[in-house]
Amino acid sequence: MEVHGLYSRHLPGRRILRVYVPPGYRRAWPRRYPVLYLQDGQKLFGEAGESWCLQQVLDAEIGAGQIVPLIVVGVDHGGGDGERDETRMGEYTPVRDGQYGGGRAASYGQMLVGEILPWVTRQYRVRRGREQTGIGGSSLGALVSLYLGLENRKVFGRVAALSPSLWWGEEWIYRYVEGMGENVAPRPRIWLDMGEREGETHVARAAKLRDRLATAGWKAELELHFHRDAQGEHHEWAWGGRLGEVLRFLFPA
Repeated sequence: MEVHGLYSRHLPGRRILRVYVPPGYRRAWPRRYPVLYLQDGQKLFGEAGESWCLQQVLDAEIGAGQIVPLIVVGVDHGGGDGERDETRMGEYTPVRDGQYGGGRAASYGQMLVGEILPWVTRQYRVRRGREQTGIGGSSLGALVSLYLGLENRKVFGRVAALSPSLWWGEEWIYRYVEGMGENVAPRPRIWLDMGEREGETHVARAAKLRDRLATAGWKAELELHFHRDAQGEHHEWAWGGRLGEVLRFLFPA
């Protein structure tokens, strides 16, 4: 895992990027790799139980031949440690919420698509094209990944939405998907999930989004996988625990 800093024209502060490169990357010149951009970079690498244990999962899945070797870029949010940090909520939300504010995801998207993606392409041997480029996250990070993945369908061909905060803005995401109409194209492949220990209401919201996406043209299993994690909680250990399944659907070997 390699750490870099980047300054953006669209959002304040120094942005930290945590980049995982697959085993043998330095010796495999000129091979190029798919790339996955994940939100909440602070929570991807670290101790078991407090992070996704991303490097261990990737090493195991690649080593077992379950997924293609890929580069993963963890993008730190600009706020503090709290899940409902005001800055983090602002960056990860497409619209304002009556209680929590927010609504700066468009600026975050300009930074991610317009600055971070080109920088990574210059610095690392990534494959070009939407089918080789994914975006993902959990909670509000999943919400912004859904929004940016759908808004930039010609950029991102794969989306990972783990326990998305679909309640935000009075369930705004449903209206957004409905506004796209039917037979949307191109359609990114989407992994959508929710842990049953997060509550029946959240599971029902995720199932509702699955149905809205199906109405818009997504084909079950081929382009959209909906997963209910029987033991899943709203926590890093749960997201990391099913990350292998996510990667096998989005980047199968």
